[in-house]
Amino acid sequence: ANAMYGFARMAASPPGLAEELCAAVPARLADFKPQELSNTIYALAVLREGTGAFLGAFCDHASSRLGEFNEQNVSNIVYSLALLDFAHEPLLGGFADGIAGSLGEFTAQGLANVLYGMGLLGFRHDGLLHALCA
Repeated sequence: ANAMYGFARMAASPPGLAEELCAAVPARLADFKPQELSNTIYALAVLREGTGAFLGAFCDHASSRLGEFNEQNVSNIVYSLALLDFAHEPLLGGFADGIAGSLGEFTAQGLANVLYGMGLLGFRHDGLLHALCA
């Protein structure tokens, strides 16, 4: 996760690295800490890499660990999915449900970041919108 993030910060990765990562990582996602999951998807988004199979496996796994992510992780994951134009309804809905139930735990900036990413994906969650407007 950290190596891929480093390559993303340099805006370059060795040829084939992203493909190898996308092939190897799904089997190890359970070993990743929430920050490592966030960094991995963000790195792939910055590099505009990631196969549909990897993104689906990543999102399915992240959906099973919703309670582990902090505000920054959620913001990064949603924004990364927006950059990759990958709207995974169960994950986005899970994040939205969690945010709607714990608005006080998110900063205004964190909420704005998540809503921006969801907006880029065209994702709408009425429960979150109602919670924000209440």
